[in-house]
Amino acid sequence: PAVLEAVDVGGDTALTLAAYSGHAEVVKILLSAGSDASFRHPEYGTALEMAVKEGHAETAAALRGEAYFARNAKVRVHGLVGAAQYNGKIGKVLKLDAGSGRYIVVVGGGAVGQGEGGGGGAEMAPAHAPATVKIKVKPAN
Repeated sequence: PAVLEAVDVGGDTALTLAAYSGHAEVVKILLSAGSDASFRHPEYGTALEMAVKEGHAETAAALRGEAYFARNAKVRVHGLVGAAQYNGKIGKVLKLDAGSGRYIVVVGGGAVGQGEGGGGGAEMAPAHAPATVKIKVKPAN
C-alpha cells in the first residue's frame, strides 16, 4: 500500500522511523504489511543500517528476518569451523552484535572464541576466561 511507502519531509518512511527508534515489533508489523526494507534515506541509509548504527540489535535482527534471542537465553551453538568443539553445546546469550548479526554466547569455561559461524578460525584467549563464541545460533530445543 502507498501509505507504507510514504516519505515524510525529513526523508523517512514509517519503517525507517521505526528502525531508527528501535521499535522491533513495529518493524515486524510494517515488514509483514509489505514495507520496502530496501528504501534508502538520502542521508542515513536503509532501515537496517539505521538500526545497526543506533545499536538496536533486536530491530536489526527483525530487519534481517532472523530470530532474536534475549540476554541469558539458552541456545545451541552450530556452524563453527575454527572452534568446532563448541558445536552442539548449549550456551547462554550475552548479546547480539547488531552489525554482524552474530551472537556472543557463553559456553562453559576454557577459552574465548570469536568464530564466524560458517567460516574462519577462532582466536582463543587465556584458558581461565569463560568460553564465548560469536556465531549464528538456533533455539536450544
